[in-house]
Amino acid sequence: MATPFTELLLRDYFFSDRCLMGHHSGEIVLQWEVFVDGLSQFRDLAEDHLCHDSLALKEEEQWILSDESEWPFSFVHLCETFGMNPDSVRDSLFVWKSLQGATESQAGRKKKLPRPFPQA
Repeated sequence: MATPFTELLLRDYFFSDRCLMGHHSGEIVLQWEVFVDGLSQFRDLAEDHLCHDSLALKEEEQWILSDESEWPFSFVHLCETFGMNPDSVRDSLFVWKSLQGATESQAGRKKKLPRPFPQA
């Protein structure tokens, strides 16, 4: 079974080999928490087919797609802070989201098929 992408980004795993010292350590941890929270919200909304047209999912997608880099909690700034390419992360997120939609469509089609035999 595949590991959800946000589980790969747990703070304990990410920071386990890094030494955080000084006044910047709290800022980095806060930025990491915001980053993981944003990805988790995106995941939760994308997995729920009832939320695909929701304002909440659109707001998460706007945050991910924004090219803003000056704000310390912008997607681009957070990706760069943690050594990730924002475009690669975006591509991965939206490919994953599209696969969720495909899975839901297939599941929906299977549910709508008539039963071959009436139930007793």
